[in-house]
Amino acid sequence: MKTIRLIENYLEGTLGQQELEDFLKETENSGMFKAEVEFHKEVNDSIVDSSFELREQIQGLMPGNKKHTLRIISLLAPIAAIFIMALSLINITRQPQTDKVLKNYYNPYQTDLNTRSSNAFKEEHLKAYALYQENNFKASYELLKQLNSKKPGATNYASLLYFGLSALEIGRLDEAEASLKKVSSDSNSAYALHANWYLAMLHLKNNNPAEAEKYFEKLAAKENFYSNKAKRILKKHF
Repeated sequence: MKTIRLIENYLEGTLGQQELEDFLKETENSGMFKAEVEFHKEVNDSIVDSSFELREQIQGLMPGNKKHTLRIISLLAPIAAIFIMALSLINITRQPQTDKVLKNYYNPYQTDLNTRSSNAFKEEHLKAYALYQENNFKASYELLKQLNSKKPGATNYASLLYFGLSALEIGRLDEAEASLKKVSSDSNSAYALHANWYLAMLHLKNNNPAEAEKYFEKLAAKENFYSNKAKRILKKHF
């Protein structure tokens, strides 16, 4: 209720200066909160539009008694508004809960670098992957970007995966998506599953649940490391 009241105060223009600054900051940081604000604005607009439409329809039916017509409008308009709000609330409760999914399921990629063949990892790449594992995402991103630019035509899925993941962590979503999609495109790659999982997470971060759902469905279709998680997410949050 507190959140709803806060949003209504914002739409009514009654927030104080500090409250307004905090409110706008929250809309920037939370895609779900921003979507909820847009939802309330649409509900309010639809109520106003419906009230005008209802008035016009009733006046058209009863043109001879203006006083009686206005009385009917005053009685029916609140009912129509409540009905519209009820339908809208049902709709919003069915919206994907992106923030909850990210909170419960998103973690940086973890792997044991020693479990893979050394032939697949040059020393300079290993350094970049280690930087990612140490949560030094910006340094990993910058090193991998430099390394990948030296051989732009080469296909090193490990490098592309870690570059995409590093870009994701520092908010470079377009670069992250492009790199992860290259990995995802080869279903025979050992890294394709991981790329699909983080592409789903990327789209949630980018407030695009419809696109994220496609990757969750792809992961849930066959038994794999992420299939059970993907099935739970689809069942509970979509």
